[in-house]
Amino acid sequence: MQVTRVETTNFRNLIKQTICLEPTFNLIVGRNGQGKTNFLEALSVLSNSKSFRSAQTEDLINHSEKQAQIRSEILSFEVVSRIEAILHRDRKEFFIDGRKLKSFSELIGKLSSIYFYPADLGLIKDGPTYRRTFVDKHRTLINPTALTKFYELSRVVKNKLRLIKDLQKITPKDLEPWNKLLAETSIEVWKERDNFIKQIGAEARALYFEITDGTGELRLRLKNNNLDKSNMDFDILFGTISARASEEIARRTLLVGAQQDEIEITIDGKDTRKFASQGEARSIVLALKMATITSFENERKESPLVLFDDVDAELDIRRKELFFNILLQKNRQIIVTSTEELSQKITKGREYKIIKAEGGFLEG
Repeated sequence: MQVTRVETTNFRNLIKQTICLEPTFNLIVGRNGQGKTNFLEALSVLSNSKSFRSAQTEDLINHSEKQAQIRSEILSFEVVSRIEAILHRDRKEFFIDGRKLKSFSELIGKLSSIYFYPADLGLIKDGPTYRRTFVDKHRTLINPTALTKFYELSRVVKNKLRLIKDLQKITPKDLEPWNKLLAETSIEVWKERDNFIKQIGAEARALYFEITDGTGELRLRLKNNNLDKSNMDFDILFGTISARASEEIARRTLLVGAQQDEIEITIDGKDTRKFASQGEARSIVLALKMATITSFENERKESPLVLFDDVDAELDIRRKELFFNILLQKNRQIIVTSTEELSQKITKGREYKIIKAEGGFLEG
């Protein structure tokens, strides 16, 4: 999967322009604040309808304009398609080959991207929601049909929680329909998350071993205080949820379900949330995301677009060389931002394009 051309108009500080990209290695160089990250952000919007930095659409539009546009040309399995986003301050519109999409979910799989950026460290240090989001997002990337299961879990949880919080007089009997739905969706979501962790587990372990010169063993495990493989049976799980209905009503919260799943990440059996250093956390994130790229390729038979923001700040020289050596072994399109050009150890013998960023204009 490759992006051959991108047109931007009024997206953050990016001026009206067309950027042509190489099919393999693209390096965007410039001082901070010149539009490097904004360009990667524009590609992430085309990929999954959202920015990896801001939840507000109006933040993506140049402050002096009413709307922004991003147009792209995508090559996948030798077929060219065009994806366009029109961003208004109160809504977003997406088009594929001129056809307006009815749902953002129609974008899934059209421009698949995996991106590395500074906030990734939250995967290790933040709460379980961040790790669930990581798993769900990348499982959907590999298997787009999983998206409906994650959406359904979110819908059931929100509605059951609203019922518990809003109604003054509610009984466990009133929760039965939602308990049944929660049992069904929790089992489906657990399976999707467990499959993803199994998909990337061995590869991530091997990559972490290579990145760190064998200093520790990386392990991933899906866990939940109220769920495990032994009760992934509807009747058992429904019974478990129903048995705690009175307590849920009293506490005005949900106590059982896949919405409480945790993805445990350990090094040599130690919880990385408590013991991982900053360097170890970066190595873990690299291993997990590179393993996801491999799993995507095995399943989808093509490579995703790889985006890496601020490579200088995120990786030391050794990790940087190793990262590029691994990723560039295959025919992948990579777009990297940096404040300076990369060392010859990385670029020697490789074809790559340098794109200069200055004042919202990208040229190369």
